[in-house]
Amino acid sequence: MAVDIRRVPVLHSLVMRILDYFCLLLACAFSCRATDDGLTTDVTWDEYSLSVKGERVFIFGGEFHYERLPNPELWRDVFQKYKANGLNAVSIYFFWSYHSAAKGTFDFKTPGKDVQRLFDIAKEEGLYVIARPGPYCNAEVRFWVLAQC
Repeated sequence: MAVDIRRVPVLHSLVMRILDYFCLLLACAFSCRATDDGLTTDVTWDEYSLSVKGERVFIFGGEFHYERLPNPELWRDVFQKYKANGLNAVSIYFFWSYHSAAKGTFDFKTPGKDVQRLFDIAKEEGLYVIARPGPYCNAEVRFWVLAQC
């Protein structure tokens, strides 16, 4: 004998309540999983903002194209100006054609291309880095597609 739960209000209410709790539990499980990539727990996020080491952080950043200013001695000054203007982050494109002028060769060590030095200066100046690896940069670079062929 089959029972139509819609005709028994108490049973229908109970089943719907169980389904609601199950959906809520499932949503919580997935949202908790989404804030932890398994690599670090220093950076987490929710629907409102990022948290870094448990402290809520709002990102205020600007773009910096270090290949347009290939003198590392000037990078610190730029970052200090970012900081003085209230920014706490810098977004950096990594132009592949700048680091790989010929197929199979890569240069991250010469002074104007030393990204580790760039990261170190940003850290020393108290800026978060939003790294944006290429190949596409959308920074008004001419013939970027042809450079990759």
